[in-house]
Amino acid sequence: MCSPAPEHVSLLSLNNAAYRKWCRGLRERHHTGRPGDPFARRYNRELRRWEAVVQKLLATVLPEAMGPQALAFYGKGRSHRASWQYRELDFVSGSAEQPELFVEIKLL
Repeated sequence: MCSPAPEHVSLLSLNNAAYRKWCRGLRERHHTGRPGDPFARRYNRELRRWEAVVQKLLATVLPEAMGPQALAFYGKGRSHRASWQYRELDFVSGSAEQPELFVEIKLL
């Protein structure tokens, strides 16, 4: 992707190559090499299952459901340098050009 105007924002598929590369970079920077906590792993797996249930319910109610998307924007990150930033949205309804509803599911 080239460097767009700072106000550029778009929706991408979670399979988008640039988004996947960004995710790999985050994983590599934050991977400690230590074994994970089995309780936390099971807990997070269950939270993801409930998130999928909520996504399916929303898809039955909203006819133009796009499902999970990545919000891509060009801006300053923690390094204070402008670069592509991404945020995963759990559910989007409408189209990529005219989204109508953004949903971020938080289960505690």
